[in-house]
Amino acid sequence: MYTVDVHLDNIVDKKVGKDRFDNAHLSLSIKKKHRVIERLKRNKLKDAINAGKETPANWFETDKELVAMREFFTKVVCAILIFYCSYFS
Repeated sequence: MYTVDVHLDNIVDKKVGKDRFDNAHLSLSIKKKHRVIERLKRNKLKDAINAGKETPANWFETDKELVAMREFFTKVVCAILIFYCSYFS
């Protein structure tokens, strides 16, 4: 398992999507329904990944929301790599 740094505010700031985790305005029954639906989607996705039908690594290039959330950290990593290469070459 790996962890990935993301900045959730970027999807709202760049108008790429909406904050999927902001459910403060929903009623308790709607929140529960949403949790159940998301869990079913997650389980279906896990099965697809285990069967080799989905490749999560491709999402880092194709998913607009994920690209926007990773943008800051991608720039930081590139800057560090450029510094590292120029310092040691």
